[in-house]
Amino acid sequence: MEMDRIGILTFQFAHNYGALLQAYALKRSLTDESTSVEIINYMPIGLWENYSINPIYAFKKRQLKKLLSTPRRIKQARLFSHFQKHVLQIGEPIYRLNEDAVKTYDGLIVGSDQVWSDSILSDMSPYFFEGIESAVKLSYAASFGTDELSEVIANKIRSNLNHFRIITVREKASVALIKAISPDLQALHVCDPVFLLSAETWRSVYQQHGTNNLLSDDYILYVDLRNDPALIQEAKKLRDKTGMKVICIHPTCWRISEDSFTQLYNVGPFEYLRLIDQAQYVVTNSFHAVSFSMIFKKKIVHSADRKLGARVEDLLHTFSVEGKAGCIDCCNIDVSNSEFVEQSWNILKQMKEIIKGGV
Repeated sequence: MEMDRIGILTFQFAHNYGALLQAYALKRSLTDESTSVEIINYMPIGLWENYSINPIYAFKKRQLKKLLSTPRRIKQARLFSHFQKHVLQIGEPIYRLNEDAVKTYDGLIVGSDQVWSDSILSDMSPYFFEGIESAVKLSYAASFGTDELSEVIANKIRSNLNHFRIITVREKASVALIKAISPDLQALHVCDPVFLLSAETWRSVYQQHGTNNLLSDDYILYVDLRNDPALIQEAKKLRDKTGMKVICIHPTCWRISEDSFTQLYNVGPFEYLRLIDQAQYVVTNSFHAVSFSMIFKKKIVHSADRKLGARVEDLLHTFSVEGKAGCIDCCNIDVSNSEFVEQSWNILKQMKEIIKGGV
């Protein structure tokens, strides 16, 4: 039997926990005995260089800072590279996404993550599959990363999404945004790919890849993607209340500006999963750290930052979790068996059937 071939376009180049784990989850969820799935190793110029440990790729004013951070980043960078090469099994990099680059695929799926964000991407055309007509085009849980779309994005929506067979987005508000720009388009709201796998499946992922217990005592995990003094204070208050130590991580090993916290510099995607699963609390300004904390039924303190806060509030509301900035207890929810995740699975199956039918 001839297999259907699907190519996923996402942010596979990033040394970022959420970016790589959502890519893994989507690839795993699409793969079966009749479907071969690959992650397209497209490298957008001006973006992939941010994750290189080579200081030559930093802006001149940041080269010294990047050079000084290189020794502590080397081991962690190797863990990310191992995941990309051996788990995601990405191939040789490509720097232009055109018909020739995708000619072997029956279907192309863009997503998840903020693949439709012009604050991240200087050239969004590849992530709308502009100029590609040889394969079925779809999106899964694509995100704009904002609820205020620029005219650049609006134009991309008008000129490209009418060629997509199914459009699905990660944030519920994005459904209305697309409708307002192009009334004939119907976008569907689906879960982030990480929710397609259960807590038990995620545990088996990090266990089978041999990560050891990193810590023996109870701890608060602090996952910080940017300098957030207010969130540091929340972690300190929680530490003082519980008596637990604070363990902090950052995907590219930026130093957290709090000397009383213990920062780890050898945390790849598998270690990240274990650290969240075994934490008592997770304090974070990361969307995916909140997501995995919900999957693993943790107590969460998330940033009140407007941009993240809105996305997290949307996420909590979608899963009917009562929450606001402050401590959210997810110990008694089961997101993996929710109706929303089941609906998202059904849409994913529809996408595979459409790809099977061809252009």
